[in-house]
Amino acid sequence: MTVHNYLIKWIVAYRTINCFVVQTWFVPDEYWQTLEPAHKLAFGYGYLTWEWANGLRTYFYPCIFAFLYSLVAFAGLDNTIFFIYSPKLLTFLLSCFADWRLFKFVQLLYGDRVASSTLLLYWCNWFQFYCVPRTLLNSAELALVIIGLSYLPISDKHRFQLVSSDNYYHLAVSSIVFTLVTLIRPTSALIWVPLWINFLYRFDFVKIITLFFVSVIDFLCYGYFVIPIINFIHFNMWQGGSAFFGSHPWHW
Repeated sequence: MTVHNYLIKWIVAYRTINCFVVQTWFVPDEYWQTLEPAHKLAFGYGYLTWEWANGLRTYFYPCIFAFLYSLVAFAGLDNTIFFIYSPKLLTFLLSCFADWRLFKFVQLLYGDRVASSTLLLYWCNWFQFYCVPRTLLNSAELALVIIGLSYLPISDKHRFQLVSSDNYYHLAVSSIVFTLVTLIRPTSALIWVPLWINFLYRFDFVKIITLFFVSVIDFLCYGYFVIPIINFIHFNMWQGGSAFFGSHPWHW
């Protein structure tokens, strides 16, 4: 058995236990930001919160769950058990891949030993264990940020390099993930801005295509043209909507 196969089995085992152990309710957003919109898309009814009424969220992520709900219903399995555990299947797959990419990323930078230790320490974080299996946008953001960073073309000297077709492919993947995670969680842009200034601007055409694809989804789901990230900025910064959840002085 190779080291990679051994690691994959550990990742699958850990995330399987993770998904079945976490059975509690945490915050409303794990339903209002994903499952309720997905249910309405799949079955035509469901409650949408003010975020959707103001066009602040993209439908891209809920559409994935809506597609799964539709498959479950088509197969005649639309019962309580499948409605509970089918979304967990998606979060399970995403978190497994993110764990794998975390290991590969650190392995490239520091070697097998540090990569294994990093993954172990990450797994020992109880809050990620508590939140990752949930359908929170924050959980998706965490996984996508890890995946996006792991595809950056970094050499063994910790330098970004664009010297081969593989590196360009990896950078294109990173650009797509960067765009998606920013559209899903606009505040993620703060993580990616320094990287964009350095080299992600090279793949602006990839971001434009990704933005167009997501915009088509939002147009079909909302019924009118909308760019949620613009509405998000306008609502929170110009209309002061973010103050509803608390505010701090400018120097905070």
